[in-house]
Amino acid sequence: MPQGERSSHSPATDEEPKSVTQQDIAEALGLSRKTVSLALNHSPVISPQTVALVQNAAKEIGYLREKHLSAVIGVLVPKFDDPLYNQVADTISELARNEGYNVHFLSGNDDIYQERETAELFRSKKIEGLIFLNPSSPNFTAPGRYFQPIVAINANPILQPGPEFIRIDVDETQGIETAIQHLADLGHRRIAYIGNIYPKSRQRLASYEKSIKDKSFGRGIVAYSGETNFLSQGYHACRHLIDSTDSPTAIMADNDYLAIGAIRAIYDKGLKVPQDISVIGFGNIPECLYTNPQLTTISVPTTELGVKAYQALIELLEEDKTPPGNQIMVQTELVVRESTAPPPNH
Repeated sequence: MPQGERSSHSPATDEEPKSVTQQDIAEALGLSRKTVSLALNHSPVISPQTVALVQNAAKEIGYLREKHLSAVIGVLVPKFDDPLYNQVADTISELARNEGYNVHFLSGNDDIYQERETAELFRSKKIEGLIFLNPSSPNFTAPGRYFQPIVAINANPILQPGPEFIRIDVDETQGIETAIQHLADLGHRRIAYIGNIYPKSRQRLASYEKSIKDKSFGRGIVAYSGETNFLSQGYHACRHLIDSTDSPTAIMADNDYLAIGAIRAIYDKGLKVPQDISVIGFGNIPECLYTNPQLTTISVPTTELGVKAYQALIELLEEDKTPPGNQIMVQTELVVRESTAPPPNH
């Protein structure tokens, strides 16, 4: 066997062959990664000379794009036990593997500092692109420092998309307005909100306050659950609302976990859902079907998010265009179940 070659049956102690990415080709030729990607796809916006240069270099240094053998997509999830974003991740994984891409998953564990370290770990790996699901860090304002290209779902509201950064957002304003309208149509006027301190929660809170103001329902009634979305936080926040002098007839929760905790608090106070207090969540996690009563909620389209995130990243990697505006918005849907009804004596 000539020197420098390795058999496919090399001992386990042998060093693995180095995978080659589009970034490696770009650095070798002094070109941008975007130009390399377009040239590998024979894009008409790239000159024939550059296409030939890139194609030849790819062959020489062992870039195996045809089978995606060196193409790895990174997916950073908030937590591995997050039901909503795990559904998004599953969709991405299925699409990627069906097209021959490898997928590496890591979790930021819903912690700002661990999330940053995990993103840096991805940067040290040979991956082609990164999909960032619901980054929690309020400092996530420079995606290029982590990796390029990148697609982020529900990133910091102040973060602007760029040439190799696409953001995909759930239209949460529309979702909150739909929830408040549903409660208003039932006859509720004293509608409270349970939220937390995350940037996305503050955005939903602002939408709640605007909806209440627009309907002339007076001032909003707000209880904060703290920094977490645990059932217990929803429970204690709801107890605070019920014990207040301005007890609500309906509660809009920032997410389903807080809503489920609120339902338990209502029962523990000797009240009933929805006869005394209606409750509506946000997310539509599987547990909504197993609460008593079943939880009315705003459904987040997890499959659509996964499909759009994957397609957006592939467009950045392989196509000669990116989605218009580099921002994609998906709509929510109201799912009416058993936890909402007209207020007492209505």
